[in-house]
Amino acid sequence: MMEQKILGSLAYAAMGDAMGAVTENLSFHQIREMFNGGVRDFQKPGETAFALGNEAGQVTDDFSQIYLIIKEVLGTNDQQITTEAVKEAMIKWSNMPIYFNRFAGPTTRSAIAMYKGESKKMQPLAGR
Repeated sequence: MMEQKILGSLAYAAMGDAMGAVTENLSFHQIREMFNGGVRDFQKPGETAFALGNEAGQVTDDFSQIYLIIKEVLGTNDQQITTEAVKEAMIKWSNMPIYFNRFAGPTTRSAIAMYKGESKKMQPLAGR
C-alpha cells in the first residue's frame, strides 16, 4: 500500500513537472488566456519556457534530479538522504546531456565540478 502511494506521488510529480514546463515565465493571466483556463494535458513547451525543445510529457531538470536522488538513496544500505547520496545523484545527472547541457546554470555547474573534484571556479556571467 505504501509503495503504491510513493509510486503514485512520483508519477504525479513527473506529470506536474512536464505540464508545468509549458507555463514557465507566463503570468496567471497569460496561462488562462493561452490554455483556455489552464493546462489540462501534455503539451510541448513554447518559446517562453526554459524547456523549449522538450516533447509533450517530457520531464525537466526538476523531476530528473528528484528521480536520480531517490534512486541513489534507495541504492544505499541505510536508505537515508545524505549529502553524499545527493552529490552522487547530481554527478550522475551531470552525465545526462539531455538535462545538464540544457538546464544547468553556472552555480549548478560549479557545484558539480566541485563534487567531481575538478578545480573549476565559477565564471562570471558575460556583461558583468
